[in-house]
Amino acid sequence: MKLRKAVVVGLVAGLLLMGAAPTSSASKATFKAQFCPECWEYLEGPGSVDMKGNCQACGKYPVEIEASRMSWWWCGLEKKWRRAPCPENWMKRCCTEEESLALVSTPGPDVTDAWYCPAHRQFYVIRIPILMQAVCRICARPAVRAQSKEMAWYWCEYDGVWSAAPCPMAPARKCCVKRDGTLLVKIDPGPIAK
Repeated sequence: MKLRKAVVVGLVAGLLLMGAAPTSSASKATFKAQFCPECWEYLEGPGSVDMKGNCQACGKYPVEIEASRMSWWWCGLEKKWRRAPCPENWMKRCCTEEESLALVSTPGPDVTDAWYCPAHRQFYVIRIPILMQAVCRICARPAVRAQSKEMAWYWCEYDGVWSAAPCPMAPARKCCVKRDGTLLVKIDPGPIAK
């Protein structure tokens, strides 16, 4: 009887641990990233921030957002971006990986599809009507459709911080400057959908 009880307890504990594993791996997929609305870029790597934690380029303190890494592969044979290396990559070494950081967001009407260049991590593309294709304005490679979100922050000169809305005294002090643009988005369906 004791052996049977021990086996049952062991199985239940094992099932609980297996159920908890996806949650912990999902939380590791997202992380807090520093983003500079003034320069409109993520601050990663050595030399991106100064000793005070400010953006090295503009000197303003960044905002912290929840982000996730996304990989894109440029297939030299097919001349297009893929979300995974092509099957012939190991033989012909035709795919090169580019990594982007994406804002983690829940689904909603503010998340839209836009043309994106993974090589330059920008939504700076032009449509070529004859070819019916969108290409990057910098490298002329075909762009990909990706989920995006328009974001805006306000730099309060008086307080020296970024805010999601202008401060109440902005008109009197003339202190809040808006910076807005498009960010790549990775959809997180939320705890109920998981």
